[in-house]
Amino acid sequence: WTHILEELSLRSVDYRALDLMPPFPWVSHPDAPRGLKILGKRQLPKTDFIARVGQRDHMKAAFEHGRFRIAPATTYSDPSLNPAIRDEELSVTAVRSGDTATIRPYDPKTGKSGDPIQAIGNITYSTTWQENFFVLCLTSGYRPRILDDFEANSLLVIHNVNRFLIRLEKAVKRARPDLTLFARPITYYDPYRVDPKDLEAPFAKNFRYAYQREYRAVWHK
Repeated sequence: WTHILEELSLRSVDYRALDLMPPFPWVSHPDAPRGLKILGKRQLPKTDFIARVGQRDHMKAAFEHGRFRIAPATTYSDPSLNPAIRDEELSVTAVRSGDTATIRPYDPKTGKSGDPIQAIGNITYSTTWQENFFVLCLTSGYRPRILDDFEANSLLVIHNVNRFLIRLEKAVKRARPDLTLFARPITYYDPYRVDPKDLEAPFAKNFRYAYQREYRAVWHK
């Protein structure tokens, strides 16, 4: 993104004049990030904490009534979601150069393979989590750009993470006793340097999302 901005600057082109923004997180410049404005003179905790960002009405309901939206993982593949949220949560995908691959046509009648075919471009392969799961997405600590990225206007700070998870687990158990809670930070991976079989889809994401420092609560059987 920095390289693109520099190239546009060399050509005296305003980046807002081009259709470049959908694939990238929101850029607030020249205005200050919304996440700084809402803090004002408030001080964030000096100890470790997690946070939830969203619309004010939803965060108020979470704070006053303990009401959180826990969604199926498949809902995050919705193309209408912004780039910071949209993802294929059930899959872990890796990329390899086609130069290292050998492709041969196979004849099912004879059982024989034909001559090698040159691969064009990269080869993408995935490991898919077979069971859908429920997820609550939070963030470890807080970075001011997060509100702009998620098109949010409110921040809920959770000081006592263990107590929060215990209460969350009890609440979900009353509605779905068949589900088990797992909670920890996301592992971010380089798709060019990973074997998908080594990663657990609910807690692994492409490192293009690493700036989010996501802390995730997951429920599955």
